[in-house]
Amino acid sequence: MTAIAVQKLARADSVSIGFIGCGVQARSHFDVLRLVLPDLKEVVACSRSAAQVVYETALRKGLGTRLAR
Repeated sequence: MTAIAVQKLARADSVSIGFIGCGVQARSHFDVLRLVLPDLKEVVACSRSAAQVVYETALRKGLGTRLAR
């Protein structure tokens, strides 16, 4: 569902994405959104507890990352 919404609503040239809340669902969305947004270059992660996981995943996949607190 999220991938379809992003295809319809996000700009085609989007290069960054933000996650507020970085639990299991955010990590799953991150993997799918990389396919829908092929030019993605940066992830901003904000979470009370799990942002580090999304941050590290994005780094491993070669994306710029920021932790928002």
